[in-house]
Amino acid sequence: CNAFSVTMLFPFMGFMVMDLGLTDNPNEVGYYAGYIACMFMLGRFLSSVVWGAVSDRYGRKLVILLGLLATGLFAALFGFSTSFTMALVTRFLAGFFNAIVGTVKTCVSEICTEQSQPVAMSVVTSSWYMGLILGPAVGGLIAQPSLKWPGLFPPGSFFSRFPYALPCLVCTVMSVGSFFNVLYYMQETLASKRNATAVDNTKYSKLPAEGAEGVESALEMGEVQDELHNSGEKNEEEEDISMEDTQQDKMKSSSTKDAKAYSKLTQDVSQDLSQVIEDELELESSTDDSQEEADPEVPATTKITVMKEPLHTEKDLSWCSKLSTLCRDPLVVRVVGMYCLWSLATIMLDDVYSLWCLSDKEVGGLGFKSSEIGSTLGISGVLLMITNTLFYPVITKRLGTLRTFIYGTALSVPVIFIIPFLSGFDSVGWLWFGLISSSLVKGFLQNMAYTSNFILINNSVLATRRGTVNGVAMSVASLFKAIGPASGSILFAWSVTNGLSYPLNHHFIFLVCTGLALATWFIGSRLPESIQSARKS
Repeated sequence: CNAFSVTMLFPFMGFMVMDLGLTDNPNEVGYYAGYIACMFMLGRFLSSVVWGAVSDRYGRKLVILLGLLATGLFAALFGFSTSFTMALVTRFLAGFFNAIVGTVKTCVSEICTEQSQPVAMSVVTSSWYMGLILGPAVGGLIAQPSLKWPGLFPPGSFFSRFPYALPCLVCTVMSVGSFFNVLYYMQETLASKRNATAVDNTKYSKLPAEGAEGVESALEMGEVQDELHNSGEKNEEEEDISMEDTQQDKMKSSSTKDAKAYSKLTQDVSQDLSQVIEDELELESSTDDSQEEADPEVPATTKITVMKEPLHTEKDLSWCSKLSTLCRDPLVVRVVGMYCLWSLATIMLDDVYSLWCLSDKEVGGLGFKSSEIGSTLGISGVLLMITNTLFYPVITKRLGTLRTFIYGTALSVPVIFIIPFLSGFDSVGWLWFGLISSSLVKGFLQNMAYTSNFILINNSVLATRRGTVNGVAMSVASLFKAIGPASGSILFAWSVTNGLSYPLNHHFIFLVCTGLALATWFIGSRLPESIQSARKS
């Protein structure tokens, strides 16, 4: 439902701009549609880092539940928008309270091994593309229902007054269903929360063991002590003096056995401790000898250290300290940087694609309706989900995560470049074949790069900081995803209305996306091979 909420408005966004009275020219809707598309990512940019820190402290499940509630609520309110301002505000709030994607990627890294992580991450990406299938398809097919099915939704009815509420309400229903699914069936993956739950469930579940150690453990809990005290009072009342003498003899014998057992245990512990001290002495002595050889004036000293603890553990570090450390890490900066560039290229391309399909044929567009735009995206999305699930794990197993990313970005360059040339087809059949084929190949290559990038981001930091780094990555990438639709839509509207020739006509924005893909490939090709494994230190 997260991907559904992001992409459902692409097919009807241009028509919504015209219905809100902002413009009547379909070639000029890009000047306004980009602002609606970018507000979701702008809100996510301002909050993703905070949500990442919240998930590291309070758990992944809580953040996902809050994100699902916000998605359903603000999707419904967006469908009831009666002004441009209301549409902007509801999209902004929907993104501000949404941190589902980054949190889910963190969960995958916590429950999967390095070998199974590519398969699991491809499932996450397939789920995203399932949303890409349903979002544009449902948004394009059932938006403006009174125009498509006037008998079922007559003029003046509820959905006639709110022509874009129906796909938004579908998103709300999906969000509510996902909320209860996560609430009842998802387990917490954050280690500290999971371990705390396990301790609470197993506390006092086992009786103390026999022998001296078991007695000492029971005495600490205060249970055996009370039991012995009560049984002693009962025996004093029921037994006579002769039985007391016999009992005292038995207690002396038992005490003697316990004392011997305790003495033996003490000797064993002493021997183990002596061995540890001897090992430490040998280690320190060898270190001092090497120091003495290096600097004869420094006297050799021997230090016995039985236990050493770090001055600062991971828990001692504040959120600001973790964030500052991540920002100074060159590997993290490069991996997050290429994720931002790739996000900018893909979101700009996806947004402009719908506007290009809507534009008139005279300016290089296709002149499609909202239902036709939804059909092209839906058909290619179904094929994409199948190919992604079947082929990505095989490819990444053969090439490795890093090379899969490099090939995905490199091969995307020619595919993006040829898309605007499809408007030159006169045959409808060849046009649809070209649109579906190019969308399928483009989406598969984008998925290769995205899925691999998610794994590389998790591998760039320690396991205890994955929630924070995913929050940082989602926050910064959301800024680029907010810039993408706004700038892309404006540039496309300018390119189809300026009357200039190639490359400043409708090809211009596709050339910009091609350049961004090239830049992403360049950064990825310079990453070290060690990033294909999880970071240990």
